[in-house]
Amino acid sequence: MKKYIINLLPALALAFTLGACSDDEKTDSTVHHIIFMNMQGDEMEEVAVGFKYEDPGCMPTYMGKDYSANMVVTGLDAVDTSKPGLYGITYRCATPDGVKATAQRTVAVCNPDATVKISGTYITAAGTKCVDANGKEQTFTKSTVSVTQLATGLFSVSDLLGGYNAAMKAANTPTGSSDEIEALLLVADDGSFKPYSVNIAGKEVALDNFSDTSYDAKKGVLTWKVTYQGNTYTIVLNK
Repeated sequence: MKKYIINLLPALALAFTLGACSDDEKTDSTVHHIIFMNMQGDEMEEVAVGFKYEDPGCMPTYMGKDYSANMVVTGLDAVDTSKPGLYGITYRCATPDGVKATAQRTVAVCNPDATVKISGTYITAAGTKCVDANGKEQTFTKSTVSVTQLATGLFSVSDLLGGYNAAMKAANTPTGSSDEIEALLLVADDGSFKPYSVNIAGKEVALDNFSDTSYDAKKGVLTWKVTYQGNTYTIVLNK
């Protein structure tokens, strides 16, 4: 009896394997052709402030043929060369059976001729102070300010006030505000710089004045003076 059971096992295993393959489990052998997005130029293109931007474009091909007529471009109209910053352009296509392809480019409105690089992590140093509208002076140091390069001659700064509100809170003399003024800094050929896109938590704000900018590359010292809501801040930063 045991002999018959053993002889039947291979046959039962084969029957089970064949029965387990249903029509729903057959592999889809449909071939989906893809679009090749041949972006011209670089992933980041730089243009000087005030100059016209000429986009190199993108040349999609599908099954070996030009597919440009089916491409949608977004973001190109938003590039404002009068305003320093980063602008995104997206190129999109889809095949007749819905297979999508995308390419992206960043346009930096900056100063491609700038040679000064002010990026780094800085600490407020001696000489940093705030003078309020009534003439009361408050010095502060040891707060951190980050300056990040975005493109040639274009940088972002974490706080134009030099971390004043955070420093006062740490010294147990809170100002009642936790505002940090973020901005873009555009460096000129002579190394001076101006702020753009000045904002607090994404909301645009206006400065009363911004002046006395300097950068000593050898010493790693970055300085400026900013007046906001009647208070004047002299910022001295050391790397």
